[in-house]
Amino acid sequence: PPAVPTIIFPEDGGNYTTYLLDLNVSSSDNEGDSVTYYHFINDTLNSTSVDSNSTVTVGENGDFSYTVYAADAYGNSENATAIIFTIDNTTPTWNNNISNVTEFYPRSGDVIQLNVTLKDNLRLQSYIFEWNDTGSFVNDSFALISGDIYNLSLDKTITTGRGEINWRVYFNDSANNQNTTDMFSFAVADSPPTHTTPVLNASDNPNNKT
Repeated sequence: PPAVPTIIFPEDGGNYTTYLLDLNVSSSDNEGDSVTYYHFINDTLNSTSVDSNSTVTVGENGDFSYTVYAADAYGNSENATAIIFTIDNTTPTWNNNISNVTEFYPRSGDVIQLNVTLKDNLRLQSYIFEWNDTGSFVNDSFALISGDIYNLSLDKTITTGRGEINWRVYFNDSANNQNTTDMFSFAVADSPPTHTTPVLNASDNPNNKT
């Protein structure tokens, strides 16, 4: 019988954005016979090929198992261990921009809470928060997330004085489909003026003068 075929592509655990995949498998027969490959997606025969690779068409997003059988002309066959790959060409989305800055006018030194909900049809992977509290836009560190819905809530301390602060979130899913929220903004109120409380001593008090 032919050798157990090796699956070269798609990769086990791979993420892809196209419905049409060029399969790449390898096997050989010790007697030099032609090798017929039977390609199964989710345990259903998808295509066959003889001494060559093939393509597979998957018409939807999701996780899929792929198994290939190699058979010679006499029906002797060997199969490879199934691998799992993902098709995902859907851009993640966002909604529910809810922040407590709509409830009051924050000032320098106040801690505010910024919220937005991130969604994906399969799996979210990461986000980066960006804002211009210092006057220039600055990105927070790359942060890993998981699941198909993530309620992002950030507590941020305002350091700027009077003005407008803008913020947004960059995010992507496990297939690296990317999206960015709208640019949100809020106003920062004037900080209250500071002063030193005067202290009057006997020499300063005009009532003590003669």
